[in-house]
Amino acid sequence: LTETQNVEGTHLVPKTLSIVQTDLFETFLVEFESFVTELANLLFSESDPDFFAAIRRSRASVIAFDSAADNPGSRTPSAVDIGSFLSTFDELRAPTGTLKEAHSRTFQAYDDQFYARGYGEGTKPSTGMAVWFPSKRLYSADPWGVEMEITAHIDDGETSYAWLEFVDMFLNSTSPIVSTTS
Repeated sequence: LTETQNVEGTHLVPKTLSIVQTDLFETFLVEFESFVTELANLLFSESDPDFFAAIRRSRASVIAFDSAADNPGSRTPSAVDIGSFLSTFDELRAPTGTLKEAHSRTFQAYDDQFYARGYGEGTKPSTGMAVWFPSKRLYSADPWGVEMEITAHIDDGETSYAWLEFVDMFLNSTSPIVSTTS
């Protein structure tokens, strides 16, 4: 499937294949909710400018695809590959304490749920599953539209509520002030 070509012999894109063991998806979702809650708690505390920067850099560096909320060909597409986000955040932040534990459990549960996954030529190397994570640029350009999209995702009941709370919190946050007192 990932090597499918048209009659002229040209690869058809995009091509991503993921076969998920649905009985393990619930385990992943529980761990993902726990990880996202830790992210939100740290973001809410507004005490660590490096943490805020790591989330922002992770969001900017991930593998992402256009979502229904994006203009086609967006520079910062909103469908963010979950495995890419987890890996990028780990590389940029190296979580510690309870966040590290939640991150490790989430990453393991994420990988465990896949029976098979792959992508074809000309397709970004997706790890198999994406979540909606609009950029601050999109939010700045259309805050009302993004807030309506968050509400729609909450109402559909198919998206992690903890994730949407984190996204909303992140989009409305600013980097904490670095204290210069000693």
